[in-house]
Amino acid sequence: ECAQFILRSLKQIVSLESRSLTRKEEAVRVAEEIVGKLDQPNNRMLVSLMDVYARAGKHESVVKVFRSINAPHAVAFATLIKSLVMSGKINDAVQMFRQMPEPSTEAMNAVLDAVASTEQNDALGKAYDILNVTEAVLPDTATMNALLKCAQTSSSPVETVRGIFEDMQTRCMPPDMISFNLAVKACLKAGDTIAAQDWMKLMKEQGFPPDNRTYCGVLNHWADQQSRSAAEHCEFILRQMKESRPALVPNVFSYNIVLKAWTRIADSDADNHVWRVYEQMKAER
Repeated sequence: ECAQFILRSLKQIVSLESRSLTRKEEAVRVAEEIVGKLDQPNNRMLVSLMDVYARAGKHESVVKVFRSINAPHAVAFATLIKSLVMSGKINDAVQMFRQMPEPSTEAMNAVLDAVASTEQNDALGKAYDILNVTEAVLPDTATMNALLKCAQTSSSPVETVRGIFEDMQTRCMPPDMISFNLAVKACLKAGDTIAAQDWMKLMKEQGFPPDNRTYCGVLNHWADQQSRSAAEHCEFILRQMKESRPALVPNVFSYNIVLKAWTRIADSDADNHVWRVYEQMKAER
C-alpha cells in the first residue's frame, strides 16, 4: 500500500507541465526502482507504472510493461489505449479497444476523443463503428460529446448535431455545457448563424446560459469575415454579453477577438475602434 501511494504521487509529478524534464525523469526512475524491488509486482502496481510512463511520454515503455502483464484487465487496456492516443497512434488505439476482453466506457471515450482530434471527414463514421463494437459498453454524456466533436467535420454538421441530441434524448441522457457549446460551434463552422442562435437560446432555456467560451466561438466566426460590418457586430455581441441575464463579463479572450476583428480590416476609422475597445477592456479588468 505504501508503494502504491508513492506511485500515485509520482503520477501527479510527471503530469504537471510546470515540472522540469529532469524532475519528471527522476520521478520515472523512482517508480522503476519501487516496482523493481518487488519480487512479484501485482497488476495494480504494473498499471500504475504504465500510467507514470504514459504521463512522462515514454509510450514504448508502456507497451513493454503491458506485454509483461499476465491476463491484463480492463484498466491495463484503458491505460495502454490512453498512451497510444497520447502518442498519436490512433489506429493502434482503435485496434486495441477492439481486443479488450471487457471494454469500458472510459477506454471507448478516450478512443473517440482521439478520432475526433484527427478532424478527418470520416471521423464520425469511424466513431460510430467504435461505438457499435459492443453493446456491453454504455455510452455517457462524454461519449456523445465526442460524437459532437466528430460532427464538426461531417458533410452536414447542423443536421448531424441535431440527430446526436435526439439520440441523447432517446437515451434519457442530459446534455451538458460542453454539448451545447459543441452544437453552437458546429453551426458556426457550417456558416449557419441562425441555427447557432437557436442553440444558444435553447441552452439558456435548459439551464446552461452561454458563457465566454460560447461567445468566443461566435466572435471568432464574425471576426473571420474581415469586414467593417462584422467588426461592428462583434462589438454588438460584447454589449449583448454585458446585458444578458445573468450578466456576463467578457473575458480578455473575448475582447482580443474583437480587437482582432478591427485590426483585420483596411478602414481609416479602425484604429479609433481598436483604442476604444482596448480602453473598455482595461476599465473592466
